[in-house]
Amino acid sequence: VLYTSSQCLLVLCSFCLIHIPRMFSLYLIKHCVIWLGRLLSAMTRFICIVYI
Repeated sequence: VLYTSSQCLLVLCSFCLIHIPRMFSLYLIKHCVIWLGRLLSAMTRFICIVYI
């Protein structure tokens, strides 16, 4: 019983180690892209206001 439970825990841990960082990195990449897009649009607006 101990062996199977530890094996199950190992499988669960490996699953978490593989899938959670991937999901988290996708989430981070998505938010970085959104944030960068907002920053760029704000900068272009600011530049347009300054130069025009």
